[in-house]
Amino acid sequence: MLKGAVLIVTLLLAGCSSGGGAAGPSSVGKYEQTWTKGYSSTTCDEFINEMDPHQRFVAAADMLGGARQADGGTGLPGDSLVNSFKSGLDQACEPIGTMTLTDAGAALYLTDRSSFRP
Repeated sequence: MLKGAVLIVTLLLAGCSSGGGAAGPSSVGKYEQTWTKGYSSTTCDEFINEMDPHQRFVAAADMLGGARQADGGTGLPGDSLVNSFKSGLDQACEPIGTMTLTDAGAALYLTDRSSFRP
């Protein structure tokens, strides 16, 4: 059962949008992603060291929203929950820089599902 849940959440997180234009954060909307690499191809090292704060927030919101949708949620999670998920990604990514962002996000969501689900 847990293995199936991990697969479903990982697939949902991998399918989250991650493409955007080259405009800087000051000219983009709150949830517009300017990171052009797919999250399933983005490493934790890139998340921590190469993504700017806006890109990291949007990635966390995008992945958390996708995972919550799989749990029956609708709409976007609030900023405080997104920031909590982003902080969790920071901690999950720190020890294993080569892990993909989607793997880190799936593990985080499933580990702390009671906090993140709708």
